Amino acid sequence: MRVASEIPPGRVAKIAISATSREQDGERLDRYIKVKEFREENKILMTNLKTISDPNVRDYLHREQQRILEKRNRQSQSQSQPQSQSQSQSQQFSESYPNFFPNSAKSGNDLPDY
Repeated sequence: MRVASEIPPGRVAKIAISATSREQDGERLDRYIKVKEFREENKILMTNLKTISDPNVRDYLHREQQRILEKRNRQSQSQSQPQSQSQSQSQQFSESYPNFFPNSAKSGNDLPDY
């Protein structure tokens, strides 16, 4: 069994590069799958249900459209929550320490707004 000190330095660098490469490949694969899923969902959303004569298929696609829209609503809400949390935190901060930073909430000073 080899001890880490017996591994040549060039080999350690190759192992580290290999691990980084695998991690990047995994991230690329995740992005690829998400894009593929998004495109498939868009196809379902763009389907005109009035053109489908089979009631079972029409019902299935209608349920899928609802599921996709609910999923996207949840995703957009979860992405907007961190922003609203930071806004409420800054408001709590300015309410807690108004005397230390009297001009922080006002834009009437010489400093530009952030």
